[in-house]
Amino acid sequence: MQFLTHGECVEWARGRKFPLSETQPTWITLQREFPTPPFHLILIKFPKDSGKKVVLAKMLYSLFEESANVLIWIEGTEIWPSSQHMPLLQRLRESLGEKRPIDKTPGHLVSIKDKDDAVSLILISLLFIWDCHILAESGQEAVHISHDEFAWFASHDPKLAEKVRLGFK
Repeated sequence: MQFLTHGECVEWARGRKFPLSETQPTWITLQREFPTPPFHLILIKFPKDSGKKVVLAKMLYSLFEESANVLIWIEGTEIWPSSQHMPLLQRLRESLGEKRPIDKTPGHLVSIKDKDDAVSLILISLLFIWDCHILAESGQEAVHISHDEFAWFASHDPKLAEKVRLGFK
């Protein structure tokens, strides 16, 4: 796993032609900023139950298992401080070799061998109600998890988008 600064996340996303917001500090904040086409968007309901969030984290990462590398970009950690326990994230990141705080290195570039750690990062984002962007290296698929407790999947492939829509019904 490689840890990226905000600027490195922006550069990585731009290099894969993901749309970046010109008005916000992040690559995307609202569904309307993600162009359709070429992307097909699927809204994903945000479960309240923590067990279902574990299942959702695994399902979301499974959408990217074919990608060589995936960027998990965590933001919005300051929005709901009462919903988080930062030592949990800090200990996870330290165990992976990162000593800098999440606000200095919000990007986690994961490979196939990092599956369990990737799912853990996604799960922490779901449990702590943080913004999290999951971007495929191909530039073809993305997931956005919002601190407003919704998520969506975007894909250039309409068949994959429909499959995801049916899977999340």
